[in-house]
Amino acid sequence: KVEVWRSGRKVILDAELGEFPEDEKIATVGTRGAPKKAVQEATVTALGLVMSRITLEMRKRFKLNSKARGVVVTDVKGGSAAAEKRVQPGDIVRKIGRDHEVVKNAAQVKNKIEKARKNHMKSILFLFERAGNSRFVALSLEAAKKPDKKG
Repeated sequence: KVEVWRSGRKVILDAELGEFPEDEKIATVGTRGAPKKAVQEATVTALGLVMSRITLEMRKRFKLNSKARGVVVTDVKGGSAAAEKRVQPGDIVRKIGRDHEVVKNAAQVKNKIEKARKNHMKSILFLFERAGNSRFVALSLEAAKKPDKKG
């Protein structure tokens, strides 16, 4: 049994340990028709993440497995919510949100964060992968509401 909070209420769920199912078919869908710049890199400055789609160059730079799917973190701003949770360059964003949406490009992550803010959520759940190991990380959106010093 696991006790969790859902929509402001305590809920008790049965828990079963196991491997998180991968959604390979969805994860490998192409990005045809999407603007190249939006697909290649989107900066989520509020959470301190700079992300890029996984290209051959990114695979070499971060020594990623040839089967890696998702979006790669290329930079983490010091002192950010992501840095506090020890997210590192080279981490792969596999899924995002409590619905575990499969991540296909960095713009999708940025849009999901903006939607969570509009829904007044306090944090957003990520599934990161590093060196073949996956971990869930909830990044605070509240700290991210402070305006950037850049403007």
